[in-house]
Amino acid sequence: LHKPLGTARERARPLKSEANMAELFLVPFAMQREISKLKLGARRKALHVQLATALLILTFCPLRVSTLASLSERHLVWSRPNRKGELSLEFGEDELKNGEPASMPLPREVSDLLRLYLE
Repeated sequence: LHKPLGTARERARPLKSEANMAELFLVPFAMQREISKLKLGARRKALHVQLATALLILTFCPLRVSTLASLSERHLVWSRPNRKGELSLEFGEDELKNGEPASMPLPREVSDLLRLYLE
């Protein structure tokens, strides 16, 4: 029937390979390039952009999946009005496990993809 998944250590073993880690790191960027080529309806394309954006955010910010899922506009702080400039994620002291406020700057690739998703 179903093969057991094994222990957490066994499942994480492929992550010890630098080549695998590099490939994993590049997945969201590859998704970003491919999204524009997809012939999908607006909703399905938005879901693909959402997934790529989530993966990019997790690539640069060590968030719990529940924290990622709870992101809203109030967490997005742009350096200029109208979603322009640099982007950072801002969290209050009660929003992260360590109980401290945090500001996490995001690279341009993330803000570009996030703008596309929000549009």
